[in-house]
Amino acid sequence: MTRDALYRAYDGLRPSDAARERMLQAVKEAAAHPETEEHPKRRTFRRSLLLAAALGLIVAFGSVAYATGWFGLRSAVMYHDNGDPDQPYGNTDVMSLQGLAGSPEFEANARWQAFYDSYDPDGAILASIGNSDTGLEPRYDAYPCYTREMADTLDAIAEESGLELLSGLTLYGAAELPDWMRNTLPQSCGAFDHCIYDAYSFDNGSFMTEGAFFFCDARWPYETNYQFVCNRKGYLSVSYLAIGDADDYTQWEYETASGVTVTLALGPDKALIIADLPDAYLVVNVLDVRVGDVQQGEAALPAEILEAMADAFRFDQLA
Repeated sequence: MTRDALYRAYDGLRPSDAARERMLQAVKEAAAHPETEEHPKRRTFRRSLLLAAALGLIVAFGSVAYATGWFGLRSAVMYHDNGDPDQPYGNTDVMSLQGLAGSPEFEANARWQAFYDSYDPDGAILASIGNSDTGLEPRYDAYPCYTREMADTLDAIAEESGLELLSGLTLYGAAELPDWMRNTLPQSCGAFDHCIYDAYSFDNGSFMTEGAFFFCDARWPYETNYQFVCNRKGYLSVSYLAIGDADDYTQWEYETASGVTVTLALGPDKALIIADLPDAYLVVNVLDVRVGDVQQGEAALPAEILEAMADAFRFDQLA
């Protein structure tokens, strides 16, 4: 069964409340890498894209003055998905949200994705389970596993890679964020306003968050949404991000105001802020990088605004 099929199965099978709870964790994981679609509340921006976070989650984090050395976006791509070219990100490079190529976290996720794509390709096994309990232990709740074979494969990949499994999911509303999260997020100032939506985190400190900037700069006076994903190293995460063609991005190295060296990548429909820290791998997925329409003309996110966004995060707080 493919990743997209499992994602759609959550609603398509119309399971009972008990089964929906069992599958909830799989959807939460899928929320980090679902199909990209137009945000219904951004109708005035023809090409505004918001990665569908199915559960409406959010959070934030930071780093310090680490000279990790510049790396290209290609070094974060796990594989190419030859999907439907007529769909948004249907034919796309797929980026790891765990680390760069060669890292245990990157390679473990790539192994899991290869297995997952070849397992239950027609969805027959999942359909046969239906509303029934899979019998899997809670330790697999953070992963899209629905058979013992899948759980055993996940365990084998984690063990052979020297990684632990994620556990202890906690959901937060915007007003409920713990200080250790809030202190790493952008704070409204004279240059921009900032809002937080919701968030989730795991016991190890991995998390995902969504928020938005409202810049006062006349060069970019538009709402700009983002997703912030932090994956702690030493753990197996199976999230990923469709990015289109990695070669279409303008990329450069940048040192943020908090002294963290990041890679910035500005593409046709999104931008990325990437920090590879000693203990965590951070990705900020910036949406709404193009606004306007054919008649009025389109505006593209300036590189200086992307740098200002990177400066606003306290990545140094993660060290």
